[in-house]
Amino acid sequence: MKSLQTIKLLLLCLAINGHVFAQNRAAPAVLSKYQTKSGRTFTLYNDHTFQIMRSTPKGHMEGTLCDTIAKGSWSVVNKSVLKLSETQESRKVKYKIDKDNKLSNDSVYFKIVLPESDTFFDQKFEFTFGFIGVDAPTNTRTTKFTISKKDVFKHSADNGYLATFSALDMSPMNAEYLGKCYQRVYFDIANDIKLDKNFNYYTITLTNFTGCFVERAAVDNDYVVLTADGLHWQDMDFKKVK
Repeated sequence: MKSLQTIKLLLLCLAINGHVFAQNRAAPAVLSKYQTKSGRTFTLYNDHTFQIMRSTPKGHMEGTLCDTIAKGSWSVVNKSVLKLSETQESRKVKYKIDKDNKLSNDSVYFKIVLPESDTFFDQKFEFTFGFIGVDAPTNTRTTKFTISKKDVFKHSADNGYLATFSALDMSPMNAEYLGKCYQRVYFDIANDIKLDKNFNYYTITLTNFTGCFVERAAVDNDYVVLTADGLHWQDMDFKKVK
């Protein structure tokens, strides 16, 4: 009986230690934390990652708004400068395509579906489609457009064509009047959309293209200057608080 209790106790200890180890791996320790007068925070972690956060307005819980300005990894350039990096995956716009046959067979129809967002409004984005073999790309400020089928499919012997797709934010939220813009405005979404002559209606759904995703700051290959009592990043001074 005692040996059975001993085994149970050992298993419990292993489970607790494993849980603590997993928590420690999932949550890196704060190396240093900085804050602006307006409440923005810049946190460096001991695993060489960072996170820049907006201040959370009163009445809102942290994480309920688009409070993350940027996150990624940092490296030391010299004793006064850090370099910031983002992964390609964090900048990637994810999408899915549904193909169908609708309306006139003489045209190819495109419909762009965006996630619902309070920050999106009509004609906020300019979408650009480039078709292989078509001299000029198609630019549109609407989420639906049509192009002549003969302009897309130039050669009757070919069934498959490739298209490129990008978006330009014409009214970025984090832009200063006649000043700098602190977020990405250009999104290279796809370079290999496959068009099939057997279909003429394409619905392209941007699955992660949310307001929070669009408002993230562009920080890849950006630099942070360390000062005597804090750090300086993109015209903002952060004072060390931890």
